[in-house]
Amino acid sequence: MIYNTGLQPCCSSYAGCASCTAGMCTALCETKFEDGKCPFYKTREEAQMGKLNALASLLLKGRVDLLEKYYGDGCLPWSGVR
Repeated sequence: MIYNTGLQPCCSSYAGCASCTAGMCTALCETKFEDGKCPFYKTREEAQMGKLNALASLLLKGRVDLLEKYYGDGCLPWSGVR
């Protein structure tokens, strides 16, 4: 098992990935995959849509408790404050 040591691995293969910042993967501890393709790759647009879909799902289910837990202090995505 690989543990995150706080150092992100290099990932130059997926420059358009939402988790790729300055050539480093901010989501995973390892970027070597058997088939050579990252199973977590998403464009920034896909990642944003996923976040919005999750937010809508929580709102529809009335799970304001989870919104407060993860966004806290009223800093919800639509407020423009993060």
